[in-house]
Amino acid sequence: MPEYTPPDFEAADREVAEALSTLKRHGLQVNFPEDVQKRLDSYILFEGDDGLFKALLPSVKNYFEYGCGKSTEYLYKYSNVNIYSVDTSQEWASKIQGLSKDKGDNRLNVKWVDVGPVIDWGTPESFVKRQNFAEYANWFWELGVDPDLVVIDGRFRVCCFLTSIKFAPVGTKILFDDYADRPSYHVAEEFLPVIDRCGRQVLFEVDSHAKEKVDDDVISGFRNVVG
Repeated sequence: MPEYTPPDFEAADREVAEALSTLKRHGLQVNFPEDVQKRLDSYILFEGDDGLFKALLPSVKNYFEYGCGKSTEYLYKYSNVNIYSVDTSQEWASKIQGLSKDKGDNRLNVKWVDVGPVIDWGTPESFVKRQNFAEYANWFWELGVDPDLVVIDGRFRVCCFLTSIKFAPVGTKILFDDYADRPSYHVAEEFLPVIDRCGRQVLFEVDSHAKEKVDDDVISGFRNVVG
């Protein structure tokens, strides 16, 4: 008799979650009993608006992320992507970097930037350490690595968006989280057009025309906008 191989329920749950993400992206919502939904939640990112994010991943080798969290953990566990993430919360940065402890690889690289005491969602409590704000936006771009995808999901979002335009190669994708319902972020469209949407997220692609618009003066105008 062939050797018995137990079913991989984790992989099955992940496949179901990814199917749900695709369906939601196309306007179809499927509800499960509470116990099943709770099990699937481990694989659902951005409160379910993750269909576009997951669709982009197969073409990503190097991934930059402003603000670490559940998406970082998901990528580290279920992909071979090289991850570079920056955060203003020392607690979160340490927790996520700890995922790679004793793993013997260097795919996960998390940087904590000290912007002073932080409140909810890593927001600086004051401007006492504003001299460090630039480090948060710039850290990735000093590593000598070109990203395939940049996710804007942390603090200083408009500044980070503009910094990404300045330094990223033409053709780099930028996925901006929490964008749709926050008009303060829509200034981004003065520099690049939205090329795709998924719920609260929108996608941009760096082009040479945008690079001509973004200079240090433009970036510095948003340096202390912490949202």
